Amino acid sequence: MSESVVTLNTICSLDVLHAHPTDAALTVLHRMRKSHVSSIVIIDQREPIGIITEKDILRLVSSAETELSELKASDIMTSPVKTLYGDCDFQHAYEQMQRENLRHIVVINRDGSLRGIATETDFVQHLGFEYLAEIKHVEAVMERVIMFVPQDSTLRYAFSVMSDKKISSVVVGDSNNAAGILTERDVVRLLDDQIDLNTARVCDYMSRPVEFIGVGTSLLQARQTMQTKQIRRLLVCDTDGQVIGLLTRQHLIDRLQTHFIKMMRDAISHLNQKLESSRNKVNHYQGFFENSPLAYQSLDAEGFILEVNACWRKLMGYEKREIIGTAFKQLLVAGQEEKFRHCFASFSNHGFVENVHYQLRTRAGEILDIQLDGQIMRDESGNFIQTHCLLTNLTEKHKMDSQLHLFRQLIDQSHDALFVIDAESSRILDINQATCDYLGYKREQLLKMSITDISDLSSDLSRWRKRLASIDARGGLFEAIHTTSDGSKVPVEISTTLQMINGNQVVLSTVRDITERKQAELRARNESNFLQAVIDCIGDPVMVIDTDYKVIKSNRAANDYYFNCLSSSDSSCYHMVHKQGVPCEHCPLTDVMSSRKPTTRIHEHTSKTGEVRTFELMASPLYDADGKLAGLVESSRDISDHETIRKALLDKEKSLDFLAHHDPLTKLPNRLLFGDRLKQAVRHAKRNKTGVALLFIDLDEFKEINDSFGHNLGDQLLKKVSERLKHHARENDTISRLGGDEFTIIIEDLMNADDAATIAQNLLAAFNEPIDLDEQLHISLSIGISLYPDDAEQPEALIRNADTAMYRAKTAGKNRYEFYTQEMTDQAFERFLMVGALRNAIENQQFVLHYQPQIDLRDNSIIGAEALIRWNDPQMGTIPPSRFIPVAEKTGMIQNIDRWVLNTVCHNIHQWQQQGYRVPRVSINISARHFGSNILADEVAAILDHHHCSSELIELEITEGVIMNNPSRAGKELKQLRDMGIRLAIDDFGTGYSSLSYLKTLPLDRLKIDQSFISDIPGDKNDQAISRAIIALANSLGLEVIAEGMETEQQRQFLIEEGCFHAQGFLFSKAVPEHSFLALLKKV
Repeated sequence: MSESVVTLNTICSLDVLHAHPTDAALTVLHRMRKSHVSSIVIIDQREPIGIITEKDILRLVSSAETELSELKASDIMTSPVKTLYGDCDFQHAYEQMQRENLRHIVVINRDGSLRGIATETDFVQHLGFEYLAEIKHVEAVMERVIMFVPQDSTLRYAFSVMSDKKISSVVVGDSNNAAGILTERDVVRLLDDQIDLNTARVCDYMSRPVEFIGVGTSLLQARQTMQTKQIRRLLVCDTDGQVIGLLTRQHLIDRLQTHFIKMMRDAISHLNQKLESSRNKVNHYQGFFENSPLAYQSLDAEGFILEVNACWRKLMGYEKREIIGTAFKQLLVAGQEEKFRHCFASFSNHGFVENVHYQLRTRAGEILDIQLDGQIMRDESGNFIQTHCLLTNLTEKHKMDSQLHLFRQLIDQSHDALFVIDAESSRILDINQATCDYLGYKREQLLKMSITDISDLSSDLSRWRKRLASIDARGGLFEAIHTTSDGSKVPVEISTTLQMINGNQVVLSTVRDITERKQAELRARNESNFLQAVIDCIGDPVMVIDTDYKVIKSNRAANDYYFNCLSSSDSSCYHMVHKQGVPCEHCPLTDVMSSRKPTTRIHEHTSKTGEVRTFELMASPLYDADGKLAGLVESSRDISDHETIRKALLDKEKSLDFLAHHDPLTKLPNRLLFGDRLKQAVRHAKRNKTGVALLFIDLDEFKEINDSFGHNLGDQLLKKVSERLKHHARENDTISRLGGDEFTIIIEDLMNADDAATIAQNLLAAFNEPIDLDEQLHISLSIGISLYPDDAEQPEALIRNADTAMYRAKTAGKNRYEFYTQEMTDQAFERFLMVGALRNAIENQQFVLHYQPQIDLRDNSIIGAEALIRWNDPQMGTIPPSRFIPVAEKTGMIQNIDRWVLNTVCHNIHQWQQQGYRVPRVSINISARHFGSNILADEVAAILDHHHCSSELIELEITEGVIMNNPSRAGKELKQLRDMGIRLAIDDFGTGYSSLSYLKTLPLDRLKIDQSFISDIPGDKNDQAISRAIIALANSLGLEVIAEGMETEQQRQFLIEEGCFHAQGFLFSKAVPEHSFLALLKKV
């Protein structure tokens, strides 16, 4: 007997109902009922792990203890499930099914995935029931023992009987009156309907009416009745109508096993004979399918992959075992599922599909563009077997089409014209849109023309061929004139290469319209000639140098002084100018290339005559049209004489700078430099989280020594003191002399207060030894110490606190040091009270003005006055400005006070003029807050206009600090005031940070020497030197100068001798009320 080819694949049902182990049991029952099946396969990760049959459900519900709603599929399934491979022999499978008393066999693929299911019915129906005709009556196979249950029994009771007796049904009633029947399938139906099995009666849910057959009925007739009625059970009655037996479909199989197997073997043999003849055909087809160079796949009715060939596997990157049984839609790129559903439905309806496009994702993640064509294979009865599909990979085609389309777009969007020309005939083969645009022809017209029709260089074939002969392997670049459709001549630049295409030589040309470039070149030549004429008119040497140090343009002065650049075009600037082989050390070109900013350098150049002169080189970056640095433009100015003068002035300035920042006697930093050093120390401490100690030192009994031994010896003593202080202080500490016998020491990087105390104690001990001069002088120190940040965070406060502590040391007995203590609480409270009182003073007009005359020292005439505010408080009496002005500055009330002073002065001036007085110019101090408000000029103008006061009679005084805070804004505001005719003066000049630059740029009229520099004249040589320097500075700048605080005749004589002829002070008059000032005016 030949090899059997009838397998489980032949008879099994592929449309298998399956569920997941975690699915709810009730959901599984509902699906079984809806699908009219007696079993459902439980699968996990594509492999069957169990099965649920009606018998499993019956066994489950026979117990009232189980709550079905709480169960999952895995709780009720039979596991493990019996599985056989799909290629298992039909006969072997059936024999094993009978041997193990199975009603279902799960069919699997070789990879373990679910293939289908085979039941007893599938085996029998495959061959038919005709053999039953050989057995005459049902009596031979029927079940004679029948279980009856009363009609009023509960469903739970009936199902328990079925489970206990291991039967598939019970009859409701008795042998004389069979009212209905309950089967295993009813269990599924009732549970899905959620019927309470404990209370529901069988009579309400039994299947009825019951089908009866006579005991003499043949099995073939019984089978036909079951098939017609679509039932599985028949009740067998005797001639009296009494139920004597039960016939089921199982009986038809179980009772005839031996006879059936014989017939089945005969049938299989017959089938094998029929199938054997087609085996060679199948093998031939399989070989063609597997080895085809085209990608083929087969799908089942649900769209799962049944078979793929080698080409398909190579295309998609999967092994056969990985892909068989997989849903085809899982290979789709996201978003195409609905498209596949509609397509597959159309596939099923029409039997074929054509030209359907999908995007598939390969195993490696690559996305492919696929065209799918296929048809459905059906059996002789028209039943769906599988699909045969051809997959065509369009990915590369689409990429190529896209690239060709993009390339064509790029060609047509190119601004340059493109030609493809036949080399032999000069015929135009292809062009882009830019060619049509600039020539004015349509594409169809140009494709009928030759290049000789439009080009002056190739007006005929001989010239065309001569031009081709000049083109080498690298191509050619040349210019020509092309004639457009309207006869216009267009200058063009042509880039050409030769190529072989399909055995023919073609010319590929890129043509660019260079009309604008030609025009630009003409303009450039004209501009260059014009520029050369312009720079030739400049007397100083001018050169244009590129980034390679080559001089590309120079004027006549440069050619006359250095060289002729036209005759030395290959030489570098450093060779021509400096006669050296490398760029100079401070080359302007190097600076400009790195900074991209103008620069100025001082160079020494050797002229043609050999003379070495000093030049100031001013170099500015030169950019090309693309904004790229192309070089520089350098102009040179001979500053040899100026440099001689500048060096002399620089030496003088260094001397003056040292004098301005150092004490001329001790050479220690003076008050100005000390203030700057203290600020730096505070900033450093704040940044590094360290401390600063300020020691304020005063010599005990110095005045007595000075008075007893004279100022010369006093000066010598101060020098010795400064030397001893420097010897016993740390190297990085700053020692300063503020004036007289006052010194300060700034101690940085202070970690604790004890360090400052140690230094102070060492200083006191250092002066235990006398100082040897003409006499042995014993001197001691009183030292005050303030700490940052414990005592104050601002330098001014540190100075004030250290000064306070020093005076405390004095009063405590001298020759000692004292730390600053927090006695400022009372002062703070006083300021708090003063703020409230100050507000009342503004509101209640408690301010009055006193006027201090300003005198011409040569004839004692009054040349002006300074308006000084006073505060008469009802409780506190007269309060000096030194007490309330700082408070007003801090609280912002100072601007209201400024306005009051301005209004009062202007009002008084107008009244005085009305009374016949010859009114001098009046000076008014303006606060820093008011000056920086940007509204001062407008307010002053409004006040002058309101009081009909001339601006020439007003002088506004501001301090150096106001200007230096913002020089540019100060300059703008000062100019506005100066333009109104108001005179401007710097008050307390020399006490702040002096910058000589602002004196020559700002519109100032007068400098006021601070009284601190006048008060110690003639005794203090430093003050004399500073005052003398300020007077000389003012005179050299054309500014007036006036001294404050003149109290002695010696001071007056000093000022006159030094050229300062204006002053104010107690020597002439203190500040007096208005009536007293008018009396002075009368006297004059």
